[in-house]
Amino acid sequence: MMVADLPDEEEMRLLELNSYDVLGNESEEDFNDLATLAVQIFNYPIALVSLIDNNHQWFKGKSGTNETGNSRDLSFCAHTILQDNVMVVEDATKDKRFFDNPVVAGDFNIRFYAGAPILSPAGYKLGTVCLFDVKPGILSEADKKSLILLAKQASKLLELRKKNLVIRQRAEDIIELKSTIIGQMMQVQIDDKISMAHTLHEDLAQRIASGLLCLRTAENSSSSRPDLIHNAAKQLEEVLAGIKSLTYSIVPQAINVLPADVLIKEYIEKVAPAFDFSITINTESIAENNYSNIAVHAIGIIGQWLKVLAQKSITNVHIAVNIEDRFEILFEDNAAAAEPEKRKQEVLESSIYDRVKSMHGSTELFSLNGRQVLKISLPLVE
Repeated sequence: MMVADLPDEEEMRLLELNSYDVLGNESEEDFNDLATLAVQIFNYPIALVSLIDNNHQWFKGKSGTNETGNSRDLSFCAHTILQDNVMVVEDATKDKRFFDNPVVAGDFNIRFYAGAPILSPAGYKLGTVCLFDVKPGILSEADKKSLILLAKQASKLLELRKKNLVIRQRAEDIIELKSTIIGQMMQVQIDDKISMAHTLHEDLAQRIASGLLCLRTAENSSSSRPDLIHNAAKQLEEVLAGIKSLTYSIVPQAINVLPADVLIKEYIEKVAPAFDFSITINTESIAENNYSNIAVHAIGIIGQWLKVLAQKSITNVHIAVNIEDRFEILFEDNAAAAEPEKRKQEVLESSIYDRVKSMHGSTELFSLNGRQVLKISLPLVE
C-alpha cells in the first residue's frame, strides 16, 4: 500500500480547510443530498463528499454507506488532492497504490474509485466528490466533467457555510455589543441614583434645614425677621430649582436605534443562563416609537422579579412583553400557589412597586390556569 504524499503548502491547505468549521463525525444534509445526486447520475452504489485533514478523512456527505470516515493513510482521496483532474481507479486490485489497501483487500472489497478535487477559491484542494463500487468500472469523459461540476457545487456549499458562519459570528458580536450597551446604561442609572442620593442629602436637605433655621430664628427676632424670612424663601426657591433639575436627570438615556422589545429580549437571553429555571419570552410590539427609555426601566423590573423567583421552587418562567396602548410586562411561573397578600408583599419588598408607581404604572397579581401571574402596566411616554 502506498501512502499519499503531502500536497505542496499542506499547512496553508489545512488552515483553509479549518476556516470552514466543517470537520467532524456528523454528515450534513446538503452534502448528503449532493452525494445522493451523484449516485443517481453515475449509477454507482456509493458516493461521498470527502474532506481531508492532517490525519483523517471525513465523510461530510454520503450515500450508500454508514461510515463516517477513515484514516488519511487509507484514503484514495488523499491521492486525488495531489492532482488537478479527476482520478479514476478502474480496478484497485491491479493498482500498485491500492491492491493491498485494507478497504480493497479487506471486507469492503472496493474495486472502482473516481474522485474530483474540491477546490477552495484560493485554489487549495480540500477534499473530493468521489464514487466507489465493489466491481471494476470505467468513467467516460462526459462523466468526468459531470463529477467536476459536482465538486464545484460542494465548494459552493462550503463557501455558503463559511458566509453563514461569519454572519452568525457578526450577529453574536452585535448582540454582545448591545448587551454591553445595556449594561453600561444600567451602570449609568446606578451612578445617577448615587449622585441623586448625594444631592438629596448633601445639598437639598441642608438647604431645607437652613431655611427652617431662618424661620425658627425669625420667630424670636422681630428686628431681623424680614431678612431671615427672605433668606428662608431664597433657600426654598433654590431647593425647588434643585428638585426640578433632579427630576429631569431621572429620565434615562435611550438607545433610540434599538426597539424596546428587542432590548428586553436580548437582555433576557443574556441573563437566562444565570438562573436554575428556564426562561421563555414572547414580544409583541405594534407601536411605532422605540420606547427605549421605558425598556431601561422594564429591564430593571424584570431583573428584580427574576431574583425574587430565584428563591422559589420553580422550573420555568414565561415573560410576555406587549407594547400597544400601554407598555405591559407579564410574568408567568409555575410556583406553588401563594396567598395573594404574600405575593403582594414580595412585590413590595423587591421595590418593584415603588418603581412602577413612580412611572404612574400599575401592578396586578392573579392566578391563571394554575400559574402565578404578575402583570406590570406602564404608560407610554416618549
